[in-house]
Amino acid sequence: MSKMGAFNLQIEEYTNYLISQGDTYDQVLESVQKVYGLSDYDADELVWGIWVDSGSNDKYAVTDDDYDRFSHGVNDMSDDGDALASAGFGTDEDYGAF
Repeated sequence: MSKMGAFNLQIEEYTNYLISQGDTYDQVLESVQKVYGLSDYDADELVWGIWVDSGSNDKYAVTDDDYDRFSHGVNDMSDDGDALASAGFGTDEDYGAF
């Protein structure tokens, strides 16, 4: 198994452990992010996939088709892009130049 595969397996096992302990999605996400030093996006991608597969009875246990986590609450990352654009890190298209 590759190093990355082993790393992902560790994250999966840890995430499933936290879910089995009754932690909420946000608690699991924060813990995984801290323990493994992942970015917001990477942690959310990994934990979300495991969370949905686990069938947890939490309010976030729905399919990707039913819930768009990037625009309705859980780690709304659209604000990050808006903040960066307004801070001068947007592209020319963001400011109306082409």
